[in-house]
Amino acid sequence: MTPRHLPLELQREIFEIAVRSNHKNAALKLNLSLVASHVHLWSVVDRIFYESVSIIGFTGAIKFLDLINLKPPGFLATTVKTLLLHFIPADDCVRILSACSGVQSLAVWNARMQTTLFPQISQLSLRRLCMSFVPVTDILAAATIPAWLSNITHLDIHCLDAPNFAIFGRLPNLTHVTLPLNEAVPLIANAVCASCPTLQIVVIVCGKLPATAVIDSYSFDLRIVVAVFPSDDVGDWEASHFGLPDMWTSAERVVAKRKKALATLRSIDNSA
Repeated sequence: MTPRHLPLELQREIFEIAVRSNHKNAALKLNLSLVASHVHLWSVVDRIFYESVSIIGFTGAIKFLDLINLKPPGFLATTVKTLLLHFIPADDCVRILSACSGVQSLAVWNARMQTTLFPQISQLSLRRLCMSFVPVTDILAAATIPAWLSNITHLDIHCLDAPNFAIFGRLPNLTHVTLPLNEAVPLIANAVCASCPTLQIVVIVCGKLPATAVIDSYSFDLRIVVAVFPSDDVGDWEASHFGLPDMWTSAERVVAKRKKALATLRSIDNSA
């Protein structure tokens, strides 16, 4: 039996598994698209391929802006769910965010954030956000309440450059927080743990594993995990969308192990 004689839903599932399992393989995507066009499933391959988009540098931005012009109106708004912008000019970021208005996970790794981006970011229904701390506080302090205020669960702070830690308490469904290592982070981590009622994990990331004394400074709360920054930061960011292990899942395993050990210890104490 040839692929085109398989039931349509089974063909669709085969294409989906192939693309999701090889989501960075553009050549495979092209080949699958050519095959899928014979069974009218080309759009399935195309949509899955653009669910997660990482745009790096000026050249990457130009290519994606060209893609916006080639795709049907509204295609990217309903397709792109995970978006990473890395060293992209502010004007290009605005155009990209305008086209990808259905994004749920956003990372903006720009050295300097322009205020022109804030309205676009504020309008997104985000569940996960990765940015410097100052832009996050500025968006939350604006007169217009961000659409993601009550939705966001994961906040990844890659540059901790402001003292206003009270903003964490304004995010009622925040469960996961990442903070970069610096001298003030134990105090900040304590503030996060105290102000977030739904908090599950705080990951303190650093270039290399610090001394034991530094790690011990976070022992006041078993939800705090000190981890080395992923060597493939883009890959780690994309992993969550495809259900692959990432920094968060590693930290969750550590916390689960701690809780199990604590429960065992309490059980022994109660039976003594």
